[in-house]
Amino acid sequence: GSSNATATSNAIIVSPIKIESSQNLNFGKIIGSATGGTVSIEASADATRTIDDDMNAPGSTPTAAIFAVTAEAGQLYSVDVEASTLKADGQTPMTLNPTTNLTETSISGNRTIYVGGALVVNANQVPDIYSGDVKVTVSYE
Repeated sequence: GSSNATATSNAIIVSPIKIESSQNLNFGKIIGSATGGTVSIEASADATRTIDDDMNAPGSTPTAAIFAVTAEAGQLYSVDVEASTLKADGQTPMTLNPTTNLTETSISGNRTIYVGGALVVNANQVPDIYSGDVKVTVSYE
């Protein structure tokens, strides 16, 4: 004699997770000073800038970076934002410590992520145009 049994096999295909940038993080114009300091941009649509008066150059329009995440509803994912530097050829780089508008560590569904942060301006920072990347990584958990 023989006997057999069957089991059902299942697979659930979820939408791939995607992230796209629609706006850059802009600290605006900053006056270099003998002591240096920190310039902060709020991680929000308002992108409020906090800066010492002696470093504040008029005519700036600071902006937070904006990222749009498209992800499967109900599927948790994590967000990682890397610290980076802003550089100009031959100049001392400035450290960027990014922040986001997120309050939770695991997220699901579509989401808009604002990235601001604190830029550490060195003492006697040489006038130039400094730039760097804000890298945001999203991963299903």
